[in-house]
Amino acid sequence: MFDRLIDIGATLDWITPLIDFIKNAKNGPRHSFFVDRYVGWSANDIKRLLKQRDIEMWGIVFFKESIAFDVKESQALQTQYLLQQNNLPILQGVIAPYHLHNKQKQSPAKPVVKTKEMGVWQEFNQWLDELAGFLGV
Repeated sequence: MFDRLIDIGATLDWITPLIDFIKNAKNGPRHSFFVDRYVGWSANDIKRLLKQRDIEMWGIVFFKESIAFDVKESQALQTQYLLQQNNLPILQGVIAPYHLHNKQKQSPAKPVVKTKEMGVWQEFNQWLDELAGFLGV
């Protein structure tokens, strides 16, 4: 139910594309990632993970069952590595398997299987986390 409200609200949003346009101009070339929305990580959680390594993410969009976001192209490989190390399935935007760029072979992240639907309170809590991440709180 809350996902539907987010989807409806997203169609009315005009300021986010404007902010993304400005950030894209400021940050230069970018790379987009789509990660699974239902593996227990909110956009805010991902933002905190990347911020620990001084990686800025912007252009956060919730699309169907994924969270899409942009990072600087120069930081895309490091972002991919962090996502894989934390078992966040990358649905779209994989550059190449990380072990091709590393002398030590790394096994790819195991996909997380969604075992059950989230309850209403879990959905609401995730929605609040996503809203907080969007607002930068």
